[in-house]
Order: sequence, then structure tokens, then C-alpha cells
Amino acid sequence: MQGARRGASSNDAKCRDDVAEARIVDDVRRIQRSNRAKATRLRAVSLSLASLASLFVSLATGCIDGGIVTLRGAADAGDDSASAPPAVDAGDEQVASDTCGAGPYVTLGILVKGATLDNSNPPLPGAKFTTPLCPGKYTLSDDGGRLSGHITKGAAFYGRFEAAHYTNTLTPELRFAVDVKDYEVLIPPTIFAALVPDFGPGKTAILVGTKGNGGSGECAKYDGIAFRVVGHPEAAVTYYSTDAVPAPVDGATATTASGRAAISGLAAGEPVVLEATKAGCTVTMKRGEFTGRAPLEAGWLTLIAAYVGD
Repeated sequence: MQGARRGASSNDAKCRDDVAEARIVDDVRRIQRSNRAKATRLRAVSLSLASLASLFVSLATGCIDGGIVTLRGAADAGDDSASAPPAVDAGDEQVASDTCGAGPYVTLGILVKGATLDNSNPPLPGAKFTTPLCPGKYTLSDDGGRLSGHITKGAAFYGRFEAAHYTNTLTPELRFAVDVKDYEVLIPPTIFAALVPDFGPGKTAILVGTKGNGGSGECAKYDGIAFRVVGHPEAAVTYYSTDAVPAPVDGATATTASGRAAISGLAAGEPVVLEATKAGCTVTMKRGEFTGRAPLEAGWLTLIAAYVGD
């Protein structure tokens, strides 16, 4: 009996050892799977950060110029869980229309592109264009990303562009006196909004990029520019570093060499006037068809450029 009990005890111990070993193996496999998943997530995060940096740098160097809005950069790394902020309600019912306002008209042709990770930036079909100048009307881009319409000649307006998984984007206020064939708009991805402080559904934000305007010496550089919103002391201006992944510079009162800034803390409402200054230089927000005013709508990111010169 004692031998049987010893044998049984030995078998029980062996079984316990086998179970423990099996649990250890399971734990190791679980850790390995978890590590692989973490590595995948880290690669995705690194990719997204690189994309954000590329897009932000592109905004500063190629923002809006000479009748073309070109926000060239990289897109969301295929995250289908992302969604655009709520669309603005332009009326109880919207109807497709290629005519906006009263005549005489200018013809405005727009090419909408979606920013992609590899910078191929293909045309974006189905992007929706609306403007407060024509409440209740909209136009969708075709399979080639193009849309065209007639808008009141010389009338001040701004455009809204929206598409799933892209940031809802506002142009600066515009005024066209002549026909424009291909007004290019490259919509930044939803993930881009992460770089803009205090922006999201229900909040406004303005992103400013700086461009040269024939300046020389210090006036050909993008640092030292201070922005303010006329009549709005509550506006918070954030200036960005020159890092690969741009970061807000604590306590900064003017741009770094990147020339980038974001403005938040403003309530949605009428377009606002931005003022930019740099010692010994001329900085303007007005150029060509750009009136210098920035529209504000909750959940929409406004893009505008400043031009520095002598």
C-alpha cells in the first residue's frame, strides 16, 4: 500500500510538473504573440509619426500659392477606424449643383487629391465641396477627382472639403476675378489633426505655413514671425519646432525656422483677420485671390499661408 501511495504521489507530482510546464509554454507563446503585436503597433506608430512630419513640413513649404492649394504630404497608414469630424449642415436638404450665387460668373475647376503614405496622392473621387456662399448646394468630385462649377465673379467665399478618413478642411477666404482651371486641393489625413493643439469635433483651429515672397537676407527666412488674430486676444498661438516630428515650443512668441504655427481657442463664427509681423520685414496674409481672412467652423481645420519678404 505504501509503495502504491508513493507511486501515486510520484505520478501526481509528475502530472503537476507537466501541467506547470504546459502553462509556462503557453505563457511564453502568449508573451511572444504580445511582443509581435507590440512590434507591429510600434512600426505603425513610427510610420504614422513619419507621415505626420512629412505632411507638416510640406504644409510649411508648399501650402497655398499662386491660385493652387497644395498640401503635399503623407496620409493615414490605412486606419479604417479613423473618421472625419461631423460634416457641416448646409441646410435641411442639399442638392447637387454646379452654379453658386448670381451672375456674372467665373468658372472654377478643382482637382481634389487624397494624401497617401507613398506620396502618390491619387485623385480623390467622391470628395464633397460646399461653401456658405451657396447654402444647400454641393458638388462631388468625379472618378478623376475633378469637380467644376460657376461661382459669382469677385465674391468673397471659402470652400469646405470633406471625405471619409480625411481631415475636414477649409480654404482661406478667396475671391476670383478670372476663370481657374485646376485649383488643386490635397486633403490631409485625419491623423494629421493630432499635431494641432486643442482641435477636434466642436473646436476650431487654424494652421499657418510660411512662404517666401521675394525677400532677401533675414527676410528670406521663416523664423521670427509673430502671429495674432485681430480683435481676438483669447486666441492661443502655438509655434512649432524644426524637429522631424514637429512639437510645440513652450513659451515661444514667434516662429522657428520652420515657419509653422497653429491658432486655437477661437469660437466658430465669421472669418477672422490674421496679422503677422517680423522685424525689418514685410509679412502679409493677402496675395492674389487670398483675402487674408481665415474662416472658422467647429470641427474643421483652416489652412492659410503667410508670405514674408522685404
